[in-house]
Amino acid sequence: MGNKTIKAGYRASEIQVSRGGDASFNPMLIPEQKKVEGRENVVDCLSAKGMGASNIEEQIGGL
Repeated sequence: MGNKTIKAGYRASEIQVSRGGDASFNPMLIPEQKKVEGRENVVDCLSAKGMGASNIEEQIGGL
C-alpha cells in the first residue's frame, strides 16, 4: 500500500493506494464535499474585495 494526497477545494486528503498486483483493488466513490460556509467564506469574500484584516475583524465580530 502507498499513500496519495488528493486535493478537493480548500482541503487535501490522504488516501491509501494499492500498489500490488493481487487484484485487491476495491473502487469507492468519494462524496462531493460541501463548500466552506460561515465565517471562513465571509473572510475569503471580504479579503478578495481588498478589505484589510482589521476591517474584516470589525465586520465579523458578531459571527
